[in-house]
Amino acid sequence: MPNKITALYCRLSKDDETEGESNSISNQKFMLEKYAQDKGFVNTKFYVDDGYSGANFERPDFKRMVEDVNENRISVIIAKDLSRFGRDHIMVALYTEQIFPMAGIRCIAIADDFDVSESSATGIEMAAFKNLFNEMNVRDTSNKVKASIKARAQRGERIATNAPYGYMKGPTNSKHLVPNPETAPVVRAIYAMFIDRSSKHRIAKRLEEEKILTPSSYIFQKENKRHIGLNEDYPYSWSERKIADILEDITYLGQYRTKP
Repeated sequence: MPNKITALYCRLSKDDETEGESNSISNQKFMLEKYAQDKGFVNTKFYVDDGYSGANFERPDFKRMVEDVNENRISVIIAKDLSRFGRDHIMVALYTEQIFPMAGIRCIAIADDFDVSESSATGIEMAAFKNLFNEMNVRDTSNKVKASIKARAQRGERIATNAPYGYMKGPTNSKHLVPNPETAPVVRAIYAMFIDRSSKHRIAKRLEEEKILTPSSYIFQKENKRHIGLNEDYPYSWSERKIADILEDITYLGQYRTKP
């Protein structure tokens, strides 16, 4: 197939962000594009998984890249380093030393000086050590994050990343919650209707009729963030399950609300 793709693969997770700006998606893109230009690789195409752990290989663009490999559309795959492919040393070795080369693909990890078309036995062994180190690193980071979350919970601090619908983070302390003036009235209305013996189905229909954005649609509109349950075609379509979630969440009893 003429004009095969030079795949430029980027990946970033929250754990990678702790390692500094060098792993940012923008930096990875700049490095890969410059390397491709300097080495004469053409027909470049970015595959980007932003916010995905290297321990997980069910990443949208990684899977899309593998599909293009299977369709014989790619000739070269370039990444910043081996850890961008993943942090499971067995799976990374399987892809970079077996699956991709067997498909006739040249696999390059710039920072690790890894080029499967030029790798000597020593180079393969060094790559194996780096892959193993990357896997150990993600496990160590995961354990530290879990320990930190546990310690915060034991101190009575709120550990959720996002404020629940109806609340917002305090202006002087992000660990504290204060009522959101735009959505708190909706939560109060839900409770009022339920106390007045409206069913969850009826409450959901009432909110839809009044064109009240669902929680996920509200976050998407305000912060351009996609949350589970987002349906851009039906931004006012409340579900009975969401009404139940709000009614059953003890946060709305006020235990976590403190003054800023």
